[in-house]
Amino acid sequence: PSGYLGGRVDLWCGPSRRPACDTPATRPVGSKPREPETALERLKACSCCPGLSYRQRLLGSILCFAFGTLISLSALNSLGSLLLGNAAPFAFKYTLGNLLQI
Repeated sequence: PSGYLGGRVDLWCGPSRRPACDTPATRPVGSKPREPETALERLKACSCCPGLSYRQRLLGSILCFAFGTLISLSALNSLGSLLLGNAAPFAFKYTLGNLLQI
């Protein structure tokens, strides 16, 4: 499939995937490409995982936690219907909020 800017997108990055910096142009002549050794190196070499900065990761975590908290608190508005026997609105909001908080 064609991906961002017409480049190739791999949906599965297996262990044989080479890091982007290990191209034939940057390798000494006659040497073999270095395979990622650890799971973290394989994940970093995978083009399907975006490179986010620490600040972006922290902001994303804070936003997910905040939205999850708001949705969980909005489940309290459904307590009346829960007491009347309709648990679906409360259960949905409470579960979604908890999943976002994780």
